Amino acid sequence: MNIFQVIYAMILPIIYIIPIILSVLCYNQRKERDCIAVAVLFGVYILDNLVIFLTEMVPWFSEIYDKTFMYVPTWKTMIYVTSYGCLLYLYNFLIKGRKLYFLCILLFLFTFFQMFVPVMRNSALKVWLYYLPPQIYMFTYSIIARSDIKKAYLTAEGEYKQLLKDILKVMSFCLIFPIFIALEDSYVIFFVDQYTEETFIMNRNNCEDILRIIITVFSSKMMLHLLQTKPAVTVPVAEEIPADAGDNIVVSDIPETIEAVNESSQEATAFAEEAEISEKDTQEKLKLNDFCEHYGLTPREKRVLTLLLDNLTNQEISDTLMVSLGTAKTHTHNIYQKLDVQKRRQMIEVYNNFRA
Repeated sequence: MNIFQVIYAMILPIIYIIPIILSVLCYNQRKERDCIAVAVLFGVYILDNLVIFLTEMVPWFSEIYDKTFMYVPTWKTMIYVTSYGCLLYLYNFLIKGRKLYFLCILLFLFTFFQMFVPVMRNSALKVWLYYLPPQIYMFTYSIIARSDIKKAYLTAEGEYKQLLKDILKVMSFCLIFPIFIALEDSYVIFFVDQYTEETFIMNRNNCEDILRIIITVFSSKMMLHLLQTKPAVTVPVAEEIPADAGDNIVVSDIPETIEAVNESSQEATAFAEEAEISEKDTQEKLKLNDFCEHYGLTPREKRVLTLLLDNLTNQEISDTLMVSLGTAKTHTHNIYQKLDVQKRRQMIEVYNNFRA
């Protein structure tokens, strides 16, 4: 093994650890679970690279690993399942893709197939059949995810639209590189590896490393953007007061001094507004609940819908809920999908028709 290969194998984990650090910082700031999925994904990449590096550097480890792989390729299977599981979670978190269950079932079937490959007689064909399904899955995943993201991109706005545009670029690479990876695997497996009594397997795939580096660059860029757009700190909203709360308010409860009134004027105004909720407002809330239940909106989507109906912008929704702008736009997009609309005006029309 030459010095270039050593340097190359040592640089990769340094590259992979950058999005891990950024995603952990982003999670501490925003408490969004997609950051954890990003950290786990690149953690898996580091572990996989470490094992491959050991097979290249330590002869006895390479011999044990290759022989074990031919009969029980558990480690590599875990790497594939965990990394694709993280990609599925990010796909669902970002756009709530409708084909999530299909992709999960497909991943299960490919994994099930890989469990039976080791029972075949040791040969190049056996190894090739093991490595082919992950690339077929990545290719299929990229087609489906790219199609759904493109649809979301057409109705997105502002920074969320730019984020989806960047993801579309990455998905284009993810669509092309599985072909190159499969071609490199085919050449190495049939013309370089040995499957006689002295088994020798070249475990590194350079095309796969390049694809992972591309994903690393994009993920780091996304995390840096989220860290730079810190969520605004908002004043907690007062608790909801029953419709008949106004009957219990007495004059003696109002501060008597002018100074006290000035100091608490904002709180008193908010309290008075809540106290004046009428029977009509209560009925509106019931209609809103029925509307959300009818269209299958989640509690968070119900909250976003309320803010949308109040004509708040996406940035104002982001600030009010203390979430990233991308998350606010994701909720908005999900609401539009469930209501089968593309614009806020259409959403308001659907809501008004339901109320009527």
